Amino acid sequence: MMKLIITCAFVLFLSACATATPTSAPELIIPAASGIDTAVAEYGTFVNVERRTGVTRYTSIPLYFADPVAPFYEFLVTPGQSIVEGQLLAILNTENLDEQIERHQASIASLQVNHAISEELRQLDIDIAILENAAESHIARLRMELRQLQARHRMEIEHETQRLQRIERRRQNAELRAPFDGQVTNIANLHQGQHIGMLQPIMHITDRSEVIIEAVSLPQSDWTTAGAPGAAQVGGFPLLGGIQVDAWVPAIMRRDYYVHAHVNNQVFEIEYIPVALDERDFRPVRFSLPPDRNISAGEFVTLHFYIAHIEDILLIPENAVFTVGSRAYVYVIENGERIYTEVTIAARSDAFAAITGGLEQGDIVFVRP
Repeated sequence: MMKLIITCAFVLFLSACATATPTSAPELIIPAASGIDTAVAEYGTFVNVERRTGVTRYTSIPLYFADPVAPFYEFLVTPGQSIVEGQLLAILNTENLDEQIERHQASIASLQVNHAISEELRQLDIDIAILENAAESHIARLRMELRQLQARHRMEIEHETQRLQRIERRRQNAELRAPFDGQVTNIANLHQGQHIGMLQPIMHITDRSEVIIEAVSLPQSDWTTAGAPGAAQVGGFPLLGGIQVDAWVPAIMRRDYYVHAHVNNQVFEIEYIPVALDERDFRPVRFSLPPDRNISAGEFVTLHFYIAHIEDILLIPENAVFTVGSRAYVYVIENGERIYTEVTIAARSDAFAAITGGLEQGDIVFVRP
C-alpha cells in the first residue's frame, strides 16, 4: 500500500513539472480559424504621441523687497490697479536712512573744506621755505609731507563716500517698483511699522504682455525607456512676449524630440533637445511659441508630445502582443494553426508595437478583438 502511494505521488510530481515549462503559452479562448482578426508584420515608422491638455494664463510673479532694512511704511497701489514699468508700488520707513544720508553728506562736505584748508597751509609752508632759501632737504621733506597729507585726505573722503553709497543703496532697496507693465492681483496683509522678512512676498502682479501654458504632469513611463528610473512634469514657465512650457525630463532622452501645440486654431511645432549630466540629473526643457501670434489668457491648449520616433522598424498592432511576467509573445498564424512565438519589443504605443526580434516581415499574427 505504501509503495502505491509513493508511486502515485511521483507521477503527480512529474505531471506538475511538465505543465510548468517556461515556454508554455496560455490557451486562446478564440481558436485559430477563419474569421479571426489577424495582421501582417510590416516595416514602417513607429511614432508614440502623448497628448495633454492645458489652459493659457497670464504670468503672475511675486514681488518682494530685496533688502528689507527698515519697517514697512505703506502701499501705493491697490489690488486690480494697472501699473506701468518703474512705478513705485510700496515703500519702507526710511526716516532713519534719510537722516543717515544727510549726516554723511554733511560729513563729506566738512571734510572737503577742512582738507582744502590744511593742504593750503602746508603749501604755504613750502612757499615760505623757498622764499627764505631754506635747505633743499627741508623743502623736499615739506613736499613729501604735503603728498602724504593729500593721500590721507583722499582715503578719508573715499571711506566716507563708500559708507554714503551703502546707505543710499539701502534707501533705494526700500522702494518696491514695477518691473514691467501689468496689473496688481493681490497685496500682503501688512501694517505700518511691521518688520518684513527676507524674500517675503509683498504683492503679486500679472504681466499682460505674455501668457504661459499650464499642463498636467506626464507619466513617468512615457518619458523613460523600459526599466529606467526618472520622472517628468510639465508646468508653466514664462517667456517675455510669448508662450512657454517647462518640462523636466531624464537624461536618457538625449535624442531630438518635438512637440506640437494647438492653440486657438493655430498649430506650433516646438523643437527641443533634453540635456543632463547623468541619469540622476534633470534639466528644464523649455517649449516656447512665437510671440507674434494672437494668443490670450484662458484659451484651451492641446500639447502633442512626440516621445518616440523610430524609422524602418517591424510593426504589429499592440493588441497582438501578450505578456507573462517579463516575457512578450505573439501567436503567428500558419496553415490555420497558432504558433506561440516570443518577441523582443523596442517600444510600444496605444496602437503599435515595434519589434526587433522573433518576427519577420510578412508574418501573420493573431490580434485580440
